[in-house]
Amino acid sequence: MMKLLEKLEIGKYNYNSIERFHLEAEATKQAYKLKEENIGDPNFVNFDMNKILSEDNIKNIYNNISLNSCSDIGDLNIPSHPETVYLSVVDRDLNSVSIINSVCYAFGSGITTEKTGIVLHNRGTNFRVEENHPNCIQGLKRPLQL
Repeated sequence: MMKLLEKLEIGKYNYNSIERFHLEAEATKQAYKLKEENIGDPNFVNFDMNKILSEDNIKNIYNNISLNSCSDIGDLNIPSHPETVYLSVVDRDLNSVSIINSVCYAFGSGITTEKTGIVLHNRGTNFRVEENHPNCIQGLKRPLQL
């Protein structure tokens, strides 16, 4: 995403401008598309970062972005998990604390540990069922975290 933003010369736009927001949104969409098409458990998927970050690939993506329209990246069919909560606090001395609570779906797996009552997550729902997808379900494979 950073290489694409550099090519888009994002720094020449005011940080709060419509143009900058648009280009950042377009770059983000393209990054999600690349992630969806290429990334999975590295023990199962050969992912060539050099190919993704190659000048030719960045140029190809760049050529599909316009300040005058929104690019169509198709339906990536990315599941929505609105149950993740992120909280951060910074005090006047710039001390900071952050926490992410995410169990995947409202009650995670629905299973709690006997001794502590901690709710276990069910991140296995992040697998894809499409055969040959980089994030397809397979034994001993870790799901891609969305």
